[in-house]
Amino acid sequence: MKKFLSIFLVLFSFIFMSQSEARPTINGPTGLVTMPTAEALKYKEFNLSYDYLFAKDAANDTWSYKANLGTFKNWELGVVGGSAPKEGMFLNAKYYLMSDESRFPVMVAVGIQNISSNDLTNVYMVASKQFQGGLGAHFGFKATFANSIDPSIMAGLDYAINDVWVVLGDVGGVDKHYALNLGTDFFLTPEIALRGSLLDVTDNSIDGFRWGIGIAYGKSL
Repeated sequence: MKKFLSIFLVLFSFIFMSQSEARPTINGPTGLVTMPTAEALKYKEFNLSYDYLFAKDAANDTWSYKANLGTFKNWELGVVGGSAPKEGMFLNAKYYLMSDESRFPVMVAVGIQNISSNDLTNVYMVASKQFQGGLGAHFGFKATFANSIDPSIMAGLDYAINDVWVVLGDVGGVDKHYALNLGTDFFLTPEIALRGSLLDVTDNSIDGFRWGIGIAYGKSL
């Protein structure tokens, strides 16, 4: 807990020294709670976040940091590290494929998470659409590479209650263990959001139910 508080305070002081509302997932890429979406960062946009997850047994608590950057030619590149994933720091990459020309376009992206991990590397394709009224819907597929290829679906919603409060939810899984995840972001400023999350609320996945708090920051360079 002391490590959590010290890192939290360092990050909190850093972001107030700085001045893109885009949030990383618990796992790294820009998206919902755990699910990446097709809403990749634009060129020179970046985001940072820190999350602390509380498990049923305090010995299994984890913390992680995430950083993503929008680069040229529709690429979002990022890293995730901390006490989870346990193997070390990994690279994530997302490629923004397309968007139609409507007022509320359908967006499509493909990506890869945890590059070089022994059992956490996965590739995905996801489609996202925003609707009038602050609702966003997202659906995709991913394949996790462990001892064998494990395909799964993922889906999620986000809803902006007002200009500062967003609620999130997604469903995803590994090895046929699907988890329902819920979250909320409260924006102190357009760049800074306090985060709360409930992971696997039905206690169905391998990791089981956990809850977390965190902070995220987004900006254009």
